Amino acid sequence: MTLRRGTLRQVYSPLPNLGQSKGPYHAIGSKGWVPRTVTARVGVLLLGTVFTVGGLSMIPASYVLKQELRNSISLPWLGFLVSFLAVAVVLAIALFAIWYGGRLLSSGFRRLSDQVAKN
Repeated sequence: MTLRRGTLRQVYSPLPNLGQSKGPYHAIGSKGWVPRTVTARVGVLLLGTVFTVGGLSMIPASYVLKQELRNSISLPWLGFLVSFLAVAVVLAIALFAIWYGGRLLSSGFRRLSDQVAKN
């Protein structure tokens, strides 16, 4: 097969999917994710600690937020309603932060050899 100048060779195989990895792909924070380097391990331990401590500190801060909202809103029933909704949102975010931080911390102590042995 001779190619003329300006023509491309025909390839009949499908294009590679660049978004697909060779093995099972685990994103950071997923159940099976394992940090591969020491830098990633230290980084995920710091990030997990920040998430967990931040979530834990939001719990007492929600009480202070409730008091501030009740004092700043003149109508008692509206102050109660707004403070209740705000505290519910803050506690939901705190619960997610504690859960995600715990998942990051647990993956920071996992070894890659443990993950390979499971598969």
